[in-house]
Amino acid sequence: MSQKTISQLKEDDLMVFTLVYAAHEDLEMTQEEIDFITSRYGHEKFENMLELFTQNSDYENLEAIRNGVMHSENPSKTKDQILDQLTQLFVADGEYSKLEVVLFKFLEKILDSNGIKS
Repeated sequence: MSQKTISQLKEDDLMVFTLVYAAHEDLEMTQEEIDFITSRYGHEKFENMLELFTQNSDYENLEAIRNGVMHSENPSKTKDQILDQLTQLFVADGEYSKLEVVLFKFLEKILDSNGIKS
């Protein structure tokens, strides 16, 4: 899929896409993280966003997240919801690793750099 298609994700798809991105960034997507995502958004949506995630570069995926939030109906609310879901995802496996802490801060900075303040 092209970057344009990725950036046009609906808010639920954007949330799942972001969670897939975050769960995969430590190169170990745990069953607890998968269960966290699928219990909230469904297995089919998870599989679709995982496939979309794997088809693009890290840069394209980050841009998709940033652009998706920027173009959402309420960017500040969407950002806050994403950060809340990320926190819950990162503790789903019982451990909030140092890499996950760094990733959370990185994503928060990426979103803040667009002027999206909480």
